[in-house]
This record gives sequence, C-alpha cells and structure tokens, in this order.
Amino acid sequence: TVNSNFTSNSLSDGTYYWKVRSYGALGCFPGEWSTQWAFTVDTSAPSIPSLTSPSNGSTTSDRTPTFDWSASSGSPTQYQLLVDDSSSFSSPVVNQTVNSPQTQYTPTSNLAYDAYYWKVRAKDEAGNWSNYSSYRTVTVELTCNTPSTPSLTAPSNGLTTPDNTPYFDWNTASNSSQYQFQLDDYSSFSSPIISATTGNSYMTTSSLSDDTYYWRVRGHNNSGGCNVYGSWSSYRTVTVDTTGPSAPSLISP
Repeated sequence: TVNSNFTSNSLSDGTYYWKVRSYGALGCFPGEWSTQWAFTVDTSAPSIPSLTSPSNGSTTSDRTPTFDWSASSGSPTQYQLLVDDSSSFSSPVVNQTVNSPQTQYTPTSNLAYDAYYWKVRAKDEAGNWSNYSSYRTVTVELTCNTPSTPSLTAPSNGLTTPDNTPYFDWNTASNSSQYQFQLDDYSSFSSPIISATTGNSYMTTSSLSDDTYYWRVRGHNNSGGCNVYGSWSSYRTVTVDTTGPSAPSLISP
C-alpha cells in the first residue's frame, strides 16, 4: 500500500508551500507535480487587549454601559468579554464574543445595580487565544437627583376669591417627576386640609369653606426607583370668600 499522507517534524511559525508527485513501479518514472498549495503555522496568540472604558473603579447610573478596549496586535479575529459580579468570573452576567475589528460591546438588557468586574481576551484565525486582560471594576448605581424648589405662580399671594374650588399652579422644578401639594388653614401645615401628589398644578376637587388658606409645593423624584423630595416652596395665602356683603339699609331721603 502506498501512503498518501505525511506528518512533518515540528515547524516554526511561518507560511509554507507544498506539492506532491507520484512515482511508478520500482520508483521509476515520476509523475508531474501537483498544484502547489500553501499553509501557515501560527502558534502565537494575539497580544492581550488593553481596556479603555469604563475607567477602573468608576461609578455609572447607566445600566447598559458600553465596555471598550483597544485592538490587539497579531491579527485578532474575535474578542471575548466577561462581566461578573465576582472577581472569580465563575458565573458571568455577560459572556459575549464580538468579531474584529469591533472593540466594544453594549449589553442588550439592564444590569442590576451592583459592582462588576470585567476583562477581555483576543483570538486569531488559527484559534489561538490570548490571556485575559487584568480585570477592571465598575459600579452600576442608582443616582437620584434632588428636585429644585418650585416657584408658585397662581393664585397670586394674598388673593381673595369667591371661587371655593381654586386652581393652583407653579413652575416646573428640575429633577421632579411629580409634586406634593399641601393646603392648610395654619402656616405650620401641622394638619393639612389637602396633601396630594400631583403633576405641576392642582385643581381643588371639593369646595373649601370661607377662610384664609396657606399653600405650598415641593418636587418629588420617584423615577427609576428613586424617592427623593426637594425643599418646600415658600407658602402663599389665598382667601376664599363666597359670602357677599349684607344689604345696605336706606337712610334718606
């Protein structure tokens, strides 16, 4: 039986060309050479990627942060990103392979609020993986901004009105997703007649008795799991008077 394969000695990394021809019986009459083929021996892994962002030890409120690194040398074809809440990387929350030349990845679903470790390695066409980079840490943290203080607009301070269901209005306060409105017949607001959560205005739904009232507003940031109140505005007063004056008594002539 004539062999139709050959195993070489260990070859150094490089590109090699090879071809084959056959011989007739007794080793005589060699045939023509086959078409020449080429192959490359590559046992060297790409360089270890260098992490760029997020910066090590940083904190972000972005629950889908973009992980970015610099390209490896050595003609990488793929990168593998691991993100885990443990430095052992035993159960990654992100285990993603991206094709070169892409050198970043943004998670497609929100990460939980937690501290994370992340690292990257590179693979070349021959299947050689580099070592993982040193890991970095990033903390995904809920950031709750405090609302600014609202500015009251209507009714004007000290107004007397016959309307016993007055409409209250104020300017939008930054970082507010809703507002807390209070109305009391005491400036201490110790027992509010109305204490309501509302948008940036409030319409009284039940009739107020004739009296002088104090009112104020503060912003509330309850977005994304936040629960932060701003400072109360200065109060204003409004007097409800639905009773007309008594009828005049005629005197003369």
